[in-house]
Amino acid sequence: MTFKEYRDLKKIEKQELKKIAQKVPYDHNGNIVLQLWDSEIKKSFYIDANDDSISLTTDFKNYLYSFRDSFANETISVKLDPKSSVQSKQKFEKLYQSFFKFNILKLAKELKANLINIIICFICGLIVITSIILVETLAHNNIKFLSIIFEILAWVFIWESFDMLFFQRPKMRREQLRNYHMYRAKFVNDKTSINVREITYKDKSRLNK
Repeated sequence: MTFKEYRDLKKIEKQELKKIAQKVPYDHNGNIVLQLWDSEIKKSFYIDANDDSISLTTDFKNYLYSFRDSFANETISVKLDPKSSVQSKQKFEKLYQSFFKFNILKLAKELKANLINIIICFICGLIVITSIILVETLAHNNIKFLSIIFEILAWVFIWESFDMLFFQRPKMRREQLRNYHMYRAKFVNDKTSINVREITYKDKSRLNK
């Protein structure tokens, strides 16, 4: 295969994947639908042989993360296979909600720790700035180099606090909101009809936010 043939093949694959990605399943309320059939539900379970506990498999968790990030600004509905047993559906729904609830609580703790770190770094920066003023006011010329060291430390502490506040924290909040959207997903009735529509330009702009 030549390089040109390889590029042409990749171009065709990309176009086909784009066509698939543009077709979105939705219900009569306009909610994006996560459809899971019986075989997929069974593959999503992991049973620990030691204590018989049941959890979601790593691959299925990654699939949920991918779905969550692809439709971050959309209302989600979950449609399970009508052929699945009531017990299987209840088990899956419980694990599904527990999974996203765990992520929400985990991020809540991280946000709290993030806020504490912001306050600590900012206070340390203010203390170092105060030290700079004292050094420049009271110190003799032979130890003026300390003010340069303190200036670097002050810049590091204050920049770190701003980085956590304006870059890390908003990202964590967005992730928490996405988890909340998935947690609040409604498990729709088996008889709910599912349609497919093309993603419009407006949809794409919302999905890429």
